[in-house]
Amino acid sequence: MSGGTGRTEMYVKAGPHPGKTVWSLTVYSAGRCQLSTAQKEMDCTYSASGGQTASITGLAPAVRGHRAFWAGGSLIWQYARGGWALLSYGARHDALKVAAHVRYGEGAAPPIMFPAQLTGVPRTWQVSSVAYRPDAGVLRASQYSLTAGAIVLAAGSGEFRPNVPDLDTDPATSHSSCHFYPNGQSARQVIAGYKVVVNHWSGLQQLCASHAHGLAVFIGEAGSHPAIGVIALFDHHLRLLGANPANWTKTPIG
Repeated sequence: MSGGTGRTEMYVKAGPHPGKTVWSLTVYSAGRCQLSTAQKEMDCTYSASGGQTASITGLAPAVRGHRAFWAGGSLIWQYARGGWALLSYGARHDALKVAAHVRYGEGAAPPIMFPAQLTGVPRTWQVSSVAYRPDAGVLRASQYSLTAGAIVLAAGSGEFRPNVPDLDTDPATSHSSCHFYPNGQSARQVIAGYKVVVNHWSGLQQLCASHAHGLAVFIGEAGSHPAIGVIALFDHHLRLLGANPANWTKTPIG
């Protein structure tokens, strides 16, 4: 149903139909999770500002020969040296079967495709995390976070890295819209031939285009000294590739 990936964790959510998540799997990179000496808690830190702590309730059968624990409604197991995975399950009797069939590493999942591409941006910029959704047989990047330094929060967290943008790119629908804030915080403009809403407040810039070359685009950027403001980024540095998956790219920064 959805998922996300970065350099410190990956997650996948699955269920029988949209709106009903039954399984939620998170896989952490080596060193991100620490098991208490008394084996009572598993603390998984995925960023400088947050993480996940699970209270262990008992031993579970080994997963592919690796130690495993029950933690309330979750199964935790060590899938590699220093690497742990956490599965929130719908039924305990299926959890071990699901865990045993998880694949890891490069090639375990299809590539993530991006409906837009950044060009001419600083060489230090890189995508730090991506939230994706299945779309027309591929995994489409829906939200992605950029960084010019250390990797921090995951995409979709609602928090911004200073002076680098976060982007949302989804196929536009008849329901796509942009919120317009009162008191002069929002302004309607036409940029690159598309109607957009630009927001400014408290050191935060946002640009929303509800229908731009078949896409609904949202750009957010925090900080008082952005390398490229949201208007310039949308106007000169963002190639919109449309809603057809055949035109999307594996390379978000060209």
